[in-house]
Amino acid sequence: MGYKTSIFDQGLGGEFDAGGFDSSIHTLGYTFVAGSGVSVSLALEEADYNYDYTPNVVGKFSVSQGWGSVSAFAAYDATAKEWGIKGHAGFNATQNLSLELLATYFSDASLYSNGYDYSLGGYMKYAASPKLAVGFGGQYFGDKHSNGADDWAVGGVIDYELVENLDTKIAVNYKDGDSYSDGAFSGFFRITRGF
Repeated sequence: MGYKTSIFDQGLGGEFDAGGFDSSIHTLGYTFVAGSGVSVSLALEEADYNYDYTPNVVGKFSVSQGWGSVSAFAAYDATAKEWGIKGHAGFNATQNLSLELLATYFSDASLYSNGYDYSLGGYMKYAASPKLAVGFGGQYFGDKHSNGADDWAVGGVIDYELVENLDTKIAVNYKDGDSYSDGAFSGFFRITRGF
């Protein structure tokens, strides 16, 4: 219990994606670990500062094995009276190549939605060396809540470890679709120091 990341938080490995609500929230929850990589989580989450004194209900079921993991999520926003579901799968294709898939569906706009009724996306990451990894992926967004627009995004990432506990990341993203007149590029360069 406390103020922590919502259990609905799960996106793709890139920087272009939108998997739904991924922020911290006031929560009271429990995770049951059944063994063999199986776990079930259930939480009551509150984000409207007691506007209507009704907590949101969020659940997660996941299986994690040597081949990768599969997770299913469900959330009900008690204030918006809307619900959403999400599925995420990650696979270790080889020792160096990993793949991710993401699918979402939301009944309408809510705290947990990514702004669209549904979405499908994927991401692959290749570890070229112990220090260098490159990734690329894309996501399609259908039926925007505000105007019914369909949009898409693609992005690439380069991760490089300069020295132990000092990492760099370069990300370049492109978004286009009905919501954009000419499309939009974005990106960043980040240096992260671990302690």
